Amino acid sequence: MILDVAAAYQAIFGIKHFEVEIPKQAQASNLNASPFYAIDKGRNYFFPVKLGGVQLPLPLVRIQGKKNVVETTMVNREGTVKELISTDDYRISIRGLCVGANGLWPEDEVGRLQKLYALNESLSISCPLTDIYLIKPDRDGSDKAVIIDFEIMETKGFQGIVGYRMELISDNPYSLTLE
Repeated sequence: MILDVAAAYQAIFGIKHFEVEIPKQAQASNLNASPFYAIDKGRNYFFPVKLGGVQLPLPLVRIQGKKNVVETTMVNREGTVKELISTDDYRISIRGLCVGANGLWPEDEVGRLQKLYALNESLSISCPLTDIYLIKPDRDGSDKAVIIDFEIMETKGFQGIVGYRMELISDNPYSLTLE
């Protein structure tokens, strides 16, 4: 049985997805050597994600950042004065598909995702995209994130494919010193 992963992405996420060809000179991120390509059940895909040591199945990754800015109106002047107060944690959205072998329901993959969510701790995340935002020299290369929301999605018409969604926030280690 051939599972139509592209049709599943379209039906579940509303996204046209296609298999990529891995170039002969497959590259990795310079920051953390995270690979740009991976293979899942014979399907090539771009930007693999490893979370807590688990390779996430067929993921799509999005990162959002937000700054906290105070705007002050000046008398007799146009516009405002902006003061950067802080930068929020990065929000990382991961959506993907668990694909079962031979068209069977992907119980093992769904179980691995549930175990990740149940850990209730900061997890190491490795992906070329997240490496850019999370690995900073001032944090000794920290690449941690916490799962704050998790969903297994209904997959009408796809017995051997299950959609999942995770929302994470970056986690920066800080050391507090009492004086």
